[in-house]
Amino acid sequence: MKKIIALLLALIMIVSAVALTACGDENETEAPTEAPTEEATEAPAPEVDDNPYPVNELKINGIDISEYVISCNTAAGGVIPYAASELQRYIELTTGVKLEISETPVPAGTKRIAIDETIVTDSENYKYYTDADGLVIAGSAKRSAIYAVYNFLETCLGWRFFTEDTEVCYDADSIDLKNVNKEVVQVYRIRDIYANSYFSLGISLKRYQNGDGKRHALYNSNPESVNYGGSENFHQNGIHTFAYLSDTSESTQPCLNNEDIYNTMLAEVLAWLEESGSNMVHISQNDNRNYCQCSECSADIEYYGAPSGTIIEFCNRIDEDIKAAGYKDITVITFAYQYSFACPQNIKCNDDIAIELCASEFCSNHAYNDPNCAMNAAAMVELDKWAEICDEFYLWDYAINFAYMLAPWPNLDNILANTRTLAEIGAVGIMSQANYQNGNNSAEFEALRSYLIAKCLEDPYMSDADYYNHMDEFLKAYYGDGWVYVRNFIDFIHELSSKVETCYGWGAEGSPEVVFGDHAFEPYNELLIEWWDKAEELAETELQLEHVRRSRLCCDYLRIGAIHHQAYDVRDAMRETVKEYYNELKELGVTRIAENFAIPNTVGRDANPRAWWGMHQYED
Repeated sequence: MKKIIALLLALIMIVSAVALTACGDENETEAPTEAPTEEATEAPAPEVDDNPYPVNELKINGIDISEYVISCNTAAGGVIPYAASELQRYIELTTGVKLEISETPVPAGTKRIAIDETIVTDSENYKYYTDADGLVIAGSAKRSAIYAVYNFLETCLGWRFFTEDTEVCYDADSIDLKNVNKEVVQVYRIRDIYANSYFSLGISLKRYQNGDGKRHALYNSNPESVNYGGSENFHQNGIHTFAYLSDTSESTQPCLNNEDIYNTMLAEVLAWLEESGSNMVHISQNDNRNYCQCSECSADIEYYGAPSGTIIEFCNRIDEDIKAAGYKDITVITFAYQYSFACPQNIKCNDDIAIELCASEFCSNHAYNDPNCAMNAAAMVELDKWAEICDEFYLWDYAINFAYMLAPWPNLDNILANTRTLAEIGAVGIMSQANYQNGNNSAEFEALRSYLIAKCLEDPYMSDADYYNHMDEFLKAYYGDGWVYVRNFIDFIHELSSKVETCYGWGAEGSPEVVFGDHAFEPYNELLIEWWDKAEELAETELQLEHVRRSRLCCDYLRIGAIHHQAYDVRDAMRETVKEYYNELKELGVTRIAENFAIPNTVGRDANPRAWWGMHQYED
């Protein structure tokens, strides 16, 4: 038996024990044709347990945890005080024992858990180990000491930090920490999930995220940011900075051979560096393809073989003038995106230039390293070229289909392979953009996807079995005892999409009909209803039920929409179904059908949900 401790709205509540079955390697599955038997998901009879805490007995080197004190140097500042308080809090939630915190290091021979910022000074790496006096948790005051605490809680005490509202600690009768010795060297320097589910600093930190995307207020501009280590890639205006720096229109691109434009942008960059103290600056194109084609820029494009050459030439010059102004070790970031994705020739990036490659040119239906995908093969050629001419590059990835946000997006089977491929060719980070709009408007598997992306950023070299074990652990805690039916649906959509050989991206070309085929859900209508009904029935808490209902929306969007067309031949029979679906979206706060399009303000009873895309209300 394992117990779930749910964290909801910053209030930790210890809830009753629930049965969570063991995880298996289920990464290779076929589209299910029948529902699993009810017996397969029945929970065992609850056990009698007088101890309300997950771990009955916790020891270090054979000595009970109550004999220990948490020792740290709070004068070191940074994350150290917060790391000590979080360690204290979670040990109490685990055992019921609240340890004293000593704000100065205790003498040798004292039984202690030491949070020591002097052993590991790198801001990202950390380690922890047992010694004669107890346990040492070592990481920098800048950031990694708090990473070390959360990793220790996961690895040694059985905690899982799935989402902001779902945390799990697994039961153990007795834990005795002996010969503990773990060291973590980060594979990726930048780890950034830009999605609703990770906008909370709490879960973002527990999943070792250190970027801020465009979320300045969440990190360095936040007075509490010191507790969370700030962000690794804090830069002015986030991205698409040409217009911001040059005081020109966002609907086009400035001429990078114009001396006045150059001087204006350099002055803005220097002012930014002086004001912010940041060690990064983003100098990147506006979000359009209207690049300058004046005679000088056209000559550059011909010489460099691509419009990106002009951008690299411009950024190299900015980098040199930054150094001449006395700013050392500043990373200048620029995009390889849309018209600048193709790598230039006859030029190399300066040492401090980092390229942020956008995944817009990659296929979402196949793994990046799939040799049979012509789209990915072409994109990988350019990526390999960029790796040759720059010292640092990272990926701006797209985790959902922004054109069809109500439909399921079957890319969970490629996340690990893609993350590993990027690590193998030397990427220093990944920024994963998903459903980022304000408000709780996810109608799919964003929370699961974000968790799996975070796990892959932590360890891109894990086995497939470990990856799917992470998936199943999440599903069991997040959806409750009916998780197996949700897993069946996930396997089902991936099996359907695997039969489609078409390459498509994350935009309008990736329509549900392209991803799954025309009317693909029709033969499974009754089975899909049965699965989701079972998942709702077996949810153990109101929160788990809400999770099930929210994820069910993506199935029903296609089940009652145009793909499942036959029911619409009997229009009267579907009117109430459409109305119920629309009301369910409203009740759960789902507001968008696409990145910039809201669901209709009103929907006629005959309006097919798949037709809502043409009835959208534009939202910026």
